[in-house]
Amino acid sequence: MAKSGRTSDDRPDEVTRQYREIQRATDAVDAARPSQDESSSAVQTSSRAQPAPPYPEQHLTKPGLESELEPAPRFLAPDYRGSGKLQDMVAIITG
Repeated sequence: MAKSGRTSDDRPDEVTRQYREIQRATDAVDAARPSQDESSSAVQTSSRAQPAPPYPEQHLTKPGLESELEPAPRFLAPDYRGSGKLQDMVAIITG
C-alpha cells in the first residue's frame, strides 16, 4: 500500500497553530504601533482647482482621444494620500 504523501504541514491542527502564531505576532506589532491622531489623518480633497459642474457639453467621434477633452479627465491623483490602515501589514494568501 502506498503512502498518502501527507507531510507534517498537512495536519490541520499544526497549520492552525502556525496561523495563530502569525496572527499573535501581527497583533503584537499592531498594539505597539502608536495610534494616529486626527492631525495626521489623510486628506481626501485636492488643493488643485476643479472645474465646476455643469461641464461643457462635448462630443468626440469614436474612438476618441482623451487629449481632445476639455477639461482633461483626471484619473491620477498626485495629491491623494491613503489612510495608512494597511501600512506595514502582511497578507497570507492561500489556495
